[in-house]
Amino acid sequence: MIFGSFVIAGLAASGSAQAQVLGCEITSQSDIETAKIQYLSEGLRISGYIMRDRTPDRRLPVLVFNRGGNRTFGAIARPLLNFMARFARSGFLVLASQYRGGPESDPGDEFGGDDVKDVLNLAGLAKELPYADSRNIFVYGHSRGGMMTYRALADSRMFRAGVVAAGVSDLRLSAKNRADMARLFRILVGPEGPAWTARSAVAWADKISAPVLLFHARDDERVSFEHATRMVEALKTAGKPHRFVSFGSGGHGLRSRGDEVLDETTKWFKQHGSLAGSPASIDPPPETICDSFEVVAVSTNEGTAPGNLSDAIRDGNTAAFSALIAGGSSVNKPINFSHPRFAGGRELSRPPIVAAALFRRPAMAKILLEKGASVDGSAASALCAAIIMDQPEIVRGLIKAGLDAKSYRGCGRNGTMPALLLAKRFGKTEIANIIQRGP
Repeated sequence: MIFGSFVIAGLAASGSAQAQVLGCEITSQSDIETAKIQYLSEGLRISGYIMRDRTPDRRLPVLVFNRGGNRTFGAIARPLLNFMARFARSGFLVLASQYRGGPESDPGDEFGGDDVKDVLNLAGLAKELPYADSRNIFVYGHSRGGMMTYRALADSRMFRAGVVAAGVSDLRLSAKNRADMARLFRILVGPEGPAWTARSAVAWADKISAPVLLFHARDDERVSFEHATRMVEALKTAGKPHRFVSFGSGGHGLRSRGDEVLDETTKWFKQHGSLAGSPASIDPPPETICDSFEVVAVSTNEGTAPGNLSDAIRDGNTAAFSALIAGGSSVNKPINFSHPRFAGGRELSRPPIVAAALFRRPAMAKILLEKGASVDGSAASALCAAIIMDQPEIVRGLIKAGLDAKSYRGCGRNGTMPALLLAKRFGKTEIANIIQRGP
């Protein structure tokens, strides 16, 4: 794992800036290899993933996958990774961003504003990977990710074709249909006005730079079917190549339509580019995704390495964190830190495992637990923090370390709510299942 003051240099999407990768960690090596990365985008630390066949014998066509949701809601976790792996098994090199504001990324979700640069900078990184066919880069987005895809296709000409599934094309329509989305837009985007238009592709379909395939189900309960029909009309008016596949059922997630979506997407990309790849002229070929990166010591904008666990956790500096633990820093002694969402931003004194959960640092939580961090006493409140911050891997780790999550009742405002009830109230279905069934 490589974090902290080490970066990897590569061309950004614009071709003029430097894309810097701050860390790379292999998280899975089954038939599909998955690497979790941190990279710099406009000076912000952004978390993301790279996925490929373990033994590619050619340069792979690139698929940039844009997730839905906002901030940590809808973030890339196991269900989405499983879906992305289906594209990797079909021969794509898959790249995906959590966007700013997402898990283990710096804050600043703008719901389709400058956070689109997080997508373009990640896509630009593909040009530096020795097993990527940079002549064939495609983009796929679901829900909010559809909006990000439209924006990416308008802001860049690097993509051969795009696919939008259950995509948002008109913020005003979303706000009209759902009061909760109207409130969200006012928080993340601002008052209704030009900023809403800038995120509504129906207003600038003429800017789309590549053919688009749209999927939408008539029974979509979150993003209405009208988003697709309005966008199709806008593309027709603009004379842009497109295709629309409508489903009578499938809901917002289109889960029952997964095979059809994968098949039609692959056909669409093959129609507008090449999926054959080209012979890989790499000698010797990189053994893992992380081995593909030439790591050089370059200072990042964070200045000197953090001198204590609190700073390392806050900054997401895993290298400094590991060094501090290896140097004797206690894994159980309370540390002082503050978090804007808790205790009114006041300074707290809690064990490091609690801070790791609050700041969404699963890699750090894993290190702490492997080094013997206690899950008793005040440390047990890390379970509540992990639930609120949607960190299923941390919940698994706490349970494996001996925390009885099923009977724990220390959550909620008064510290008397069962952890399972908290997970259900916050809609954390994956975490609720982990608590009920075990890790």
